[in-house]
Amino acid sequence: MPHRKKKQNPYQVQKLERIHHKKEFLSRLKYLINTIAGEDVCFDVPQIIFDTIYDQRSHSFKVIVSDGSDISIELRRDIRQILLEWIKSTKINLLPDKLDITLNEFYTVGITMYALYNGLSNESIEYVSRFKRGLNDFFTGFDNLFNQSEANLFESLKAFGIISSDIRNSLYWVENQLAESPDQRTGVDNLIIFHSGKLESVTVKINGKIRPLKRVGFAFPREGIIYLTIKPSVLEINSPSSDIPMNVYIQSHALQRLTERLDSFLPGPLHFNLFLSLQDPRVFQDSDNNLLIEYRFFDLRSGYLRVDIVDGMVVIRTFLFITNNGTPEGEKLEKITGLQKLDKKYLAIDKLSSFMNSDIKDNDKVRQIFEDSGCHTLLELYEKMQPLIVKHSDHFDVNLMLNYIASGKDNISSILKSSF
Repeated sequence: MPHRKKKQNPYQVQKLERIHHKKEFLSRLKYLINTIAGEDVCFDVPQIIFDTIYDQRSHSFKVIVSDGSDISIELRRDIRQILLEWIKSTKINLLPDKLDITLNEFYTVGITMYALYNGLSNESIEYVSRFKRGLNDFFTGFDNLFNQSEANLFESLKAFGIISSDIRNSLYWVENQLAESPDQRTGVDNLIIFHSGKLESVTVKINGKIRPLKRVGFAFPREGIIYLTIKPSVLEINSPSSDIPMNVYIQSHALQRLTERLDSFLPGPLHFNLFLSLQDPRVFQDSDNNLLIEYRFFDLRSGYLRVDIVDGMVVIRTFLFITNNGTPEGEKLEKITGLQKLDKKYLAIDKLSSFMNSDIKDNDKVRQIFEDSGCHTLLELYEKMQPLIVKHSDHFDVNLMLNYIASGKDNISSILKSSF
């Protein structure tokens, strides 16, 4: 009868895993130290010092949700999978053209190495003197390296919060923090803390109807939710209270139009750029003297926010795509081509996905039409923002537009037949 293998005790398994982790961690620590020093400066450092620094090490990143934040199970899973994978794959350079390590390794082994360097202070001891001498040049510039790594991590956590956010529902912001390990553990924890919050909501009577409004703001690491205000003077409104800031609100209708018309991007980046556009407003007036604020997607003009002043508030009533009637570019496009509102809808040039999925860049004649009307930023969006684009199956038919304009739009059915 074959001998049945004895099942390992869970405690024994954990003990073996800890032993293995310690061996791997200290091996990597010594490798980095000796590589930086250019010689073996670890060989006569007592083992007890390495045992101690291992107990006081900087631990791997841990994702937690802050108290009071409402984060779905699915989003928590995405946070752990995407962020931790990014941290483990992103590299920084320790030594030019010689030594690269991952961001995760920098925040664990690298910071532990820094603690060991500072902990060995008695340079009258020969091994301490050799150790410090070998690493002195490197750690002289360690603050700059740490600041670069912090900035890299900050921007990435900021980007994850932006992509996850939707001001119609919840805003998310993520930050990292070094903290003493709890629960009798030693060392330092690298925490990634996820927060959530909702924007203030109000209801206001506009044109005799009750409208739900969201106060415009966005969330950022270390700051949380920041709300916007705009002075009337910025909107070219002159009154005794021109320099008193007004809160900014947006109708749900405007958010819906923004999502529908800039349909190649996720809500988070759209709403982040809404915040940026209103933070530095560029003001226009349409032919009916309505106030328009330019909407920029990462500094590329993509449309306009139609705004009114209601009860001392700046209220965004709707979003106009750059080709829509009522925008400066839309008016120029109509003069050049004769295309009116329904024509633009029929040709599918009233939303961004039409441009993102078309071959417009390869047709000089149509490209020139959009450049002459001031809509060239749509072509730049395609070229610069492809990594963020959400693909759609429908697209803008370049030849259909040319035929449509040439025909004077009198025989739509024949054009349709010739397009298939």
